[in-house]
Amino acid sequence: MSIEIESPREEAGFEEFVALYDRVYQDRPVRWRADRELWLAILSGDSPFVEDRELRPFVARRDGQVVARVLAVADSRYMRLWKERLGHLVWFEALSDFDAVRALMDAACAWLSERDLPAARTGSLIGMFDTPFAIDTYGVLPPHMLRQNPAYYHALIKRAGFETE
Repeated sequence: MSIEIESPREEAGFEEFVALYDRVYQDRPVRWRADRELWLAILSGDSPFVEDRELRPFVARRDGQVVARVLAVADSRYMRLWKERLGHLVWFEALSDFDAVRALMDAACAWLSERDLPAARTGSLIGMFDTPFAIDTYGVLPPHMLRQNPAYYHALIKRAGFETE
């Protein structure tokens, strides 16, 4: 069972990146579906949201199947406004696979480090349509555009080396 980390650069890879969202939540009786058109426009660079932002999507595959994803963002707008050299890891979604998530986050953080960003934040409100992680009430449908993550995300993110702010 090998884990492979990839950085999709074409439409087929972007489609797989987006599709994982619906796989993670497919067993919920009520859920919001992936905003496919918006996310594909951003991933392909055809959206005004990418201006002054360098983006790199990452996926983790186990036995050929995408099991985790994250979008690494070097956000010049954020750094100018807040005067903080910090990368962002947004749109994180994963099946319950600790090793894949750790490898995924390591690759995304290495990419941010190559851009002289010594730290990364995930699950925060920035301009890339990311929202904080739920910390309770996992079974209800939140308002549209709010995260409905599974409870196991806490353990995945902690074991990948992140700390709670």
